[in-house]
Amino acid sequence: MIASGEYNVVFDVAEQGSHAWRDAVLPVLAVAAMALLWERAARRYGVTDAERNARVIVGTGAVVFTLFSVYLLNETWSEYEDFVQRLRSGDYRTVTGPITDFQPGDVPGHRSEHFRVNGVFFNYGTAEITSAFNRTAGRGGPMREGLQVRLAVSGDRIIRVEIRAQP
Repeated sequence: MIASGEYNVVFDVAEQGSHAWRDAVLPVLAVAAMALLWERAARRYGVTDAERNARVIVGTGAVVFTLFSVYLLNETWSEYEDFVQRLRSGDYRTVTGPITDFQPGDVPGHRSEHFRVNGVFFNYGTAEITSAFNRTAGRGGPMREGLQVRLAVSGDRIIRVEIRAQP
C-alpha cells in the first residue's frame, strides 16, 4: 500500500504490471497439451482413418486457439500500455467520494461487482480479461459500502484505486 497524501493507493495499473497476458496464453497452452497427448497416443497405438480426421480437427483447433491468443495478447498489452500512458500524462478522470449501492461480486458464479461513487456507476468482474482493476470482494478486493475512495478512470475502467486513510 502506497501513501498518497490522505489516501492510500491500493491498486495502480502501472505498478501492478500487465497480468492479463496469462488469460490470453492459457487457451493455447491447453490446446497444445491436448494436441501433444493426442499425438503421443496416436504414435503408441496406431492411427485409424477416423483418428486421422480427428487429428486434423484438433490441429485446426490448435491454430484457431493460437490466433485467438495472439489477438488477445495484443489487445491486452495495448490496453495496458494505454492505461499506463494515461496515468503518466494525467489523461484520466478522477471520481472521489463514498461508495454507494455496493453489490459484491461472488467467486463461484463469477457475478460482476458494481457500485456508485458520486453518481458514477462502476461494474467489473474477475472473469474479465483486463489490466484494469477487477478484483471483487469475493476475491479479497477492497471495495465495500461507504468506503471513501478516489478513483482514476479511463473510459469505464478503473486504473487506480486510492482509499482514504482513517484518521
